[in-house]
Amino acid sequence: MPKDAAPANPYSRVKFEPLAASLQEALESTRSYLCRQTRSLVVDNTDELVRSITFDIVETYWGIITSGMPNAPYLRPAPHIPSITLLPEETQESVDRLAQLISLLPTIEATYHLGLTYTALLDAQKRNKNGLFYTPPVLAAHLVDRATEELVDWSTARVLEPACGGGVLLTAAAERIIEATWAETGDAAAVLQSISGRLIGYDLDPMGAWLAQVGVDQLLLPFTTETNSKPPALVYQSDMLSLHGSQDFDLVITNPPFRKITLTTDMRQRFARSVHGHANLYSLFFDQCLEFISETGTIVGLSPAGYLAGTYFKHLRETLRRQSHPRCIELISNRSGVFEGVTQELAVSVFRKPSSTTTTVRRLDLSSDGEISKTELGNHRLPSSLTAPWILPRTMKQRELLRTARRMRSTLTDWGYTVSTGPVIWNRHASKLRCEPSAHTRPLIWAEAINENGVFKWQATRKRNRKWICATELDGAFLQSEPVVLLKRTTSSDQARRLYACVLPDTFIAEHGPVLIENHVQVLKPAAAQPQVPLETVTAFLNSCVANELFRCVSGSANVSVEELLALPLPDPQDLNGITKMVSQAAGRSEIERACYQLYALPVETTHATAEQKD
Repeated sequence: MPKDAAPANPYSRVKFEPLAASLQEALESTRSYLCRQTRSLVVDNTDELVRSITFDIVETYWGIITSGMPNAPYLRPAPHIPSITLLPEETQESVDRLAQLISLLPTIEATYHLGLTYTALLDAQKRNKNGLFYTPPVLAAHLVDRATEELVDWSTARVLEPACGGGVLLTAAAERIIEATWAETGDAAAVLQSISGRLIGYDLDPMGAWLAQVGVDQLLLPFTTETNSKPPALVYQSDMLSLHGSQDFDLVITNPPFRKITLTTDMRQRFARSVHGHANLYSLFFDQCLEFISETGTIVGLSPAGYLAGTYFKHLRETLRRQSHPRCIELISNRSGVFEGVTQELAVSVFRKPSSTTTTVRRLDLSSDGEISKTELGNHRLPSSLTAPWILPRTMKQRELLRTARRMRSTLTDWGYTVSTGPVIWNRHASKLRCEPSAHTRPLIWAEAINENGVFKWQATRKRNRKWICATELDGAFLQSEPVVLLKRTTSSDQARRLYACVLPDTFIAEHGPVLIENHVQVLKPAAAQPQVPLETVTAFLNSCVANELFRCVSGSANVSVEELLALPLPDPQDLNGITKMVSQAAGRSEIERACYQLYALPVETTHATAEQKD
């Protein structure tokens, strides 16, 4: 049937709209109350209880939405559901109430809230361990929109969701296939056949996989009731990372689980091309996605932004660039409120195998009413080194900064410094920590010794004043006997600054002798007796607003890594002579700030306002 002759679609996609405040409040309060009631129940197996209650909610919900449909299929059997223990009357009322509230929602919203209820009922430790954070509908809609912008043809594309637990993203993709197929055929049976042959999802969690399948089943209800048929099975409970790719998918769309994982020897060998040191689950999924896309295929993924620069992801960056090309990186400005309990910087990444010379960068802002606004930040070239961090702007101000910074060729190495992490991992030497000195102790420098104003202040109030460490059993190479620049290794993205530096003074070493530096401190050590840029100048620059804006362009996590610091594009050492003079004359902070910004050719008016604002 021609497209223009297709009858009205029995299932019409509902544009994402924020829920009415009263309904949102009712959902949240009912779910919270049910969680409290569930945790108060004394049972032998809490996981079984959670699965049982989740199934009860979904079963009640299914009964409500299929009421009055004579040909509606039965709810698909759930895996590993024990005999439902008779719930207390109050708990059962909450189950029924929540199912009724969810039945008022559009399909994808309902799918999300069923999954959200399941993960909320779980123990938080189990939820975090298994990375059970399901995609919010607004982001699911955005990811499928990005695929459409990449010219994915929903009428023919084969689509894979390799971590589809909860089903929101899978269901969003299914909507597009339904629309395209119905427009082509106007036939319910053709829709079911098309979905069956072109959409597939996997998830390791049996309950999450079942919820995903139920999400698609309810989306297909208008078509299964019309044809009096069962919905096709599209979701498989399986470890996607154990499968080998067939390279015939046109689109892999995913929000993979993200958490650190200890790899078996076999797994480390298999993913060796993308793992460096500690492994994170989402990096393995990104590697796996490359195996499944066709030569012209597209990957659209939602993940932490840490892979853009983190040292542990250097091999992943190389693999992604060798096997595909990052066509677009969209950085989500919101640090919290996207996923329940997740505060990392997140990114929507688009990869395609056809090569390109630049990467488009955007900023995404998620409003409280469910709208996404985009800010175009331009096209940016990635570094020539395939493992190097990707320096990308998050704001318009940073875009202007990078225009100049990209022409700079110096680094901290050129300034005359090596960068390393403090060698003392305190919890491995907890028994050696002391509050008072002795003949066998040395001063231990914690991160809190680095004052916000760039001044060294030896203290350990957060560690019960344990400022000394027994050094008799520690390697002499651990000792630091010369002045260095100290830099906090962990800072929050929400802090006013990401870089906090100070000089370890020679007067302190003269008084106390060689010191030991704790692992949450980065150490910038002169490679020669007289570095190209003095310690005090390096400290003043790193504490400046411009250096912090520059660092935010390279860092996607709370860690201030060695590799990220060494990747910063810096002015020629000779260009800092004026700042060195200012520092020696104890110039004011605003004056030094202005001089630092002028190194990057930014307007004095902007730098002055920024510097004063930060004071």
